[in-house]
Amino acid sequence: MYNKKKPLRVHVELSNKCNAMCPQCGRNYIDKDGVLKVKPTMQTDELVLKDYKKIFDDKFYDTFDLNKINYCGNRSDPIASKDLHEIVEYAYSKNNKTNIVIATNGGLKTIEWWSKFGKLMSDKKHNVVFGLDGLEDTHHIYRQKTNFNKVISNAKTFIQNGGNAEWQMLVFKHNQHQIDEAKQIAKDIGFKSFKEVYTPRFWSKEGQQLEFIANDENYLLEPATIEKNKIDNKKLGEHFSFQNKDRDKEAGYIECKALKINEFFLDFDGNVLPCCWLGNSLNRKGEPWLKDTLRYADNMMNWYNPKVMNAIDNDLTDLLLESIWMKQLQKSWDIAPCKTCARFCSKRINIKKQVNREML
Repeated sequence: MYNKKKPLRVHVELSNKCNAMCPQCGRNYIDKDGVLKVKPTMQTDELVLKDYKKIFDDKFYDTFDLNKINYCGNRSDPIASKDLHEIVEYAYSKNNKTNIVIATNGGLKTIEWWSKFGKLMSDKKHNVVFGLDGLEDTHHIYRQKTNFNKVISNAKTFIQNGGNAEWQMLVFKHNQHQIDEAKQIAKDIGFKSFKEVYTPRFWSKEGQQLEFIANDENYLLEPATIEKNKIDNKKLGEHFSFQNKDRDKEAGYIECKALKINEFFLDFDGNVLPCCWLGNSLNRKGEPWLKDTLRYADNMMNWYNPKVMNAIDNDLTDLLLESIWMKQLQKSWDIAPCKTCARFCSKRINIKKQVNREML
């Protein structure tokens, strides 16, 4: 499935651990009383240095030109990984030209840890993206259980010790008035860039808002109302809510975003998939309230065997070049795409975030 003649990318979820409790994250749910909680099925596994070295071995590096690594959690934060420093050092030792991108809420670890990390990254190609969704009075509304001032302190320390950082702001109705002020603060601190992200996660055929309770406080989350960045959430809702039988209508319209850039996804257990969206489908198979609906909706995931597709127990190079499951997945796009592929990679809907990025 993957082209060894083209530069390869990988999206790695190092662990399934996170300190935050974001209301639109797949690790959390809102119960019948409106209280935001962590799903009881959440695991706390992670890839340690020993696993990582076994997966990304000499054979892999002799076969592929790995030019970009994206350490970003599906339902986690990479800074929660206990071996992150060592894993990054190993990755650079195998290819010192690799571009490493790390996405974090920035609320974990000590000043000493971030100081060491900045020095480690200072002469390497990298970008650490800090999720700062507003200012002190608004950041916590979405990034529950994180502290704005601690994140700023960690980011400052990382930057002062040679690290390149980006301020990423998820823009909602409650913080959209703070964009310019946040951008100026980012510039003053020394962030290299500022990124506004307008999420499509409000998709719904009815209303576009989310009410929840956290720490005994009531919150209301609504999409931004800035006209030029509006996302048609109603249209997304109609697409996302299609019946299982309707997914066949997307046959022939699938354009795999991962395959287009020659990227694969590796989860915290070592399972290999084309993308994080299918990684999320694999995680959700263990959720009892979704089991029956997913059995048909994500038909290809019913054939996914972690024993065969696990890169700790099997050779990663062989999986990327010869996996029967991945070859069958490609064939399914023209016959009966699984619901995940139909939702996220159909050319007819082209679901994507609205992103505005500016160098500072």
